Amino acid sequence: YDPHMAGALAKLAGVLPEPVGAHIQATVQAMAGRPLLEGAVGVRLCIDHAVPQSWSGKKQRMALAGEVFPTVKPDADNVCKAIFDGLNGVLWRDDVLVVDLAVRKRYSPTPCVCVEVWTMQVAQQQEMAA
Repeated sequence: YDPHMAGALAKLAGVLPEPVGAHIQATVQAMAGRPLLEGAVGVRLCIDHAVPQSWSGKKQRMALAGEVFPTVKPDADNVCKAIFDGLNGVLWRDDVLVVDLAVRKRYSPTPCVCVEVWTMQVAQQQEMAA
């Protein structure tokens, strides 16, 4: 039991769609026995919001086609912070390791947050510096 992790998961539950906490728990299980990431990492976050049922059929179709954007809470930066805090001590030593970040927020028929993490190679670091 990690009190820091419990607090981060509680924070996630209040900010993100419910399945996200379960995914953090799945990450905890998947990483069991594996060393935490220690070097620079890149992260891609895709935040998919549910389309409001109260909207007209036309506006719902527009949202799913990417013609209407989810300019609603939670803020993308708050989602990032909650996820990153939840992954501290689970996937990586600390979220200070994130040096490359891409975030996308859209409407989707299936609300979710997808997180892709990769280790940065020296060649990638040199390329980004150029």
